[in-house]
Amino acid sequence: DAAFLDASGLIERIRTIKSAPEIAVLRAVGAITATSLRAGIDLLGEGVTDREIGAVMTATAIREGGEPMPQGPFVTFGPRSFRAHSTWTGDPIPRGALVNTEMAATVDRYHVPCFRVSVIGPPSADLARFHAASEKGLEAALSQIEPGMTSDRADGIMREAIEEAGCGAEFVVRAAYGIGLSFGPTWGEDRLMALRPGDERIVEPGMCFHLVPALYREGLGCVCCSMPVVVTETGLDPLLDLEAKLFVQD
Repeated sequence: DAAFLDASGLIERIRTIKSAPEIAVLRAVGAITATSLRAGIDLLGEGVTDREIGAVMTATAIREGGEPMPQGPFVTFGPRSFRAHSTWTGDPIPRGALVNTEMAATVDRYHVPCFRVSVIGPPSADLARFHAASEKGLEAALSQIEPGMTSDRADGIMREAIEEAGCGAEFVVRAAYGIGLSFGPTWGEDRLMALRPGDERIVEPGMCFHLVPALYREGLGCVCCSMPVVVTETGLDPLLDLEAKLFVQD
């Protein structure tokens, strides 16, 4: 006479809302990610290879207390970055080429990703325009997304800002994916929660996301100024401290 109830999704639902101790871990991991990204960006200069940047990012993450990462770091430059998550070739990075650096440091299998774009010397007009649009999408999301709205509406906030900046056709991905506890080959919780068009699930306090206003233009590459965040009672709070800008190295 036993009754068996369908508990599908029970654990997944619990995972989407992070506890205070989990958020504390994510903030600590975010600090490692920020320090490691900054180390890679600071190394950038004429004659430096993408492999060398990946190496210093990895070494920094380990020194700062990070554990083996499920993937990446991703370091690529120029039009080749149009292919998402492509990695280094070992070639020197030329002046004027956009440089993608993305990674997620890892502690206790908790991951905090972040994406920054750099360039040696003045950026091209296209790179500057696309990065400004990505920044506008990020700024809109950080200032306007709040608990209680649908995933669809949260996505729309970022999407509308990018469209107003004239780059809507290049924004072909969802606005954010869930982050937290994960195992390789991925660092995200996209299958648990995301901010995407048509998704009527509700954004709740304690959820954590990677905001990714990633723009793809063939011939230019990928331009993205991202931010990992936690949803609070009133809005979004970044999980790391790394200026959301285009880094120009001389």
